[in-house]
Amino acid sequence: MNDLNVSDDVTEDSYHVTTLEVILIIPDILVFIIGIIGNGTLCLIIFANQSMRTRHNTLICNLAVGDLIFLLFNVPIKIIHTFNPTIFDSVASCKMASICSVITIAVSSLSIAALSAERYFASATARNTTMTVLKLKKIVVPTIWICAIICSIPVLVLAKIMDHGGKTYCQYMPVETSYAIAYEVMIGIALIIIPLIITVAFYLSMARKLVRDYSEMSAGGSSSREENSVHHDSVSRQRRERGRQSLAATVIAIAVIFGICWLPITFFNILIKVALHNEMWYILDWPGLHALGQVLGIFSHMNSCVNPIVLYIRSRTYHTYFNKYLCYCCTNARRYMKPPVST
Repeated sequence: MNDLNVSDDVTEDSYHVTTLEVILIIPDILVFIIGIIGNGTLCLIIFANQSMRTRHNTLICNLAVGDLIFLLFNVPIKIIHTFNPTIFDSVASCKMASICSVITIAVSSLSIAALSAERYFASATARNTTMTVLKLKKIVVPTIWICAIICSIPVLVLAKIMDHGGKTYCQYMPVETSYAIAYEVMIGIALIIIPLIITVAFYLSMARKLVRDYSEMSAGGSSSREENSVHHDSVSRQRRERGRQSLAATVIAIAVIFGICWLPITFFNILIKVALHNEMWYILDWPGLHALGQVLGIFSHMNSCVNPIVLYIRSRTYHTYFNKYLCYCCTNARRYMKPPVST
């Protein structure tokens, strides 16, 4: 779940900053900068424009808020910890970093599953009244956060500071116990695998419905020349379907990236906990294990900054708004920095 904990569990030597750790901290710094700017602008776009407060944008904003929490409370601690391990001398910072990891995984995965459900019902119902924005704000979004908080309660209770090898480190779950293995497996199954399966199931059902609709439209194409209005209706319907397909493809891309970013580090943490529980210390003697944990941790952090990039590439609307807000900020910054003309 948290690569800081993994690396600390397997390190017994006295702490010193290596060149590899300094190199690996650079992607985290870039993730932090890009993620804060991207997700912050994404929330601003949705909050500042009434037309953007739709069902799917509400869930996308929920994704962005979860990523911002992770970026603000977890990534900086990871960066500072590389140069100053005493950052985990505080139990509060240990619990905060661990809880933010769990909440981010839960909010992201459940929001993606809710997005797939929203896209399916939007294409399956004629009037698109199955899931309104009001229902999302009052029921779906609070339920996602309640589930995320419930999943983080074990970490809140059990996370603590441990002394190992002459230094302190954060332990979010009792090491060398079956509780740690069970919790990692629960995180992997309940918050990653099952939401991804739900997402795939909804999109397979939606794809089957689209194929059936297209076959019906092609079968009735010969009799659709009766009136010009019927032709316009079919064209507008095709445009709506293309828009829905584009948005569905965007959500699929977000789901795939989420799985790529979080599944490897989850499996890695499970293997580490199994090794510690069975006292298989020889596995931990591999010199590349620490670097592997760092790299997989970077991949998990990257998930917090890629969603705005995906939306910028895939959505013309978001592309326009991002250019508008970011270029406006850059223009004002250049105008402010420009020296006054002397007379």
